[in-house]
Amino acid sequence: MADDYYVEPDDTTRGVVLYVPPLSYHKDDDADTYCKDVERQDYPLTFFGEGEAPLVPEDPFFYLELTTMRFPEKSAAQIANSVIHFLNGNTTSRITKTSSRKFTIKADIVFDDALCGVKARVYRQASGQHCVEMQRRSGDTIAFNRFYKSLSQHMQS
Repeated sequence: MADDYYVEPDDTTRGVVLYVPPLSYHKDDDADTYCKDVERQDYPLTFFGEGEAPLVPEDPFFYLELTTMRFPEKSAAQIANSVIHFLNGNTTSRITKTSSRKFTIKADIVFDDALCGVKARVYRQASGQHCVEMQRRSGDTIAFNRFYKSLSQHMQS
């Protein structure tokens, strides 16, 4: 319609941004070869006994997630190293970052054929006991719940 008053030339260029997960995992691949571009390396145990985990914040708006495990007789370094040991041995995972100052561990995991990003943080409570809070940062919720159950069983043994 050349005479249509409301028609304007459409010279707009549109684009699409697609999310690319941090790991290239395909369901048909073997679980041990989930990441073809990055070689799997066991992450070293980076937490030592001399460091002290931060206290749980006293902010009234801060709360620990329901996925928090408490350990009255373990040190913060033992808890963090146990999480790293579990990630290195019992799951298909890639640890992406650790901080011995904050007592945090970030990892990308493949659990039950689903990808999930997790973060673990160790806190010291006022009573002297320690706890580790697990958070899902990205990915599949069901995989995170199953991962958490498996981790909690590992940590209790």
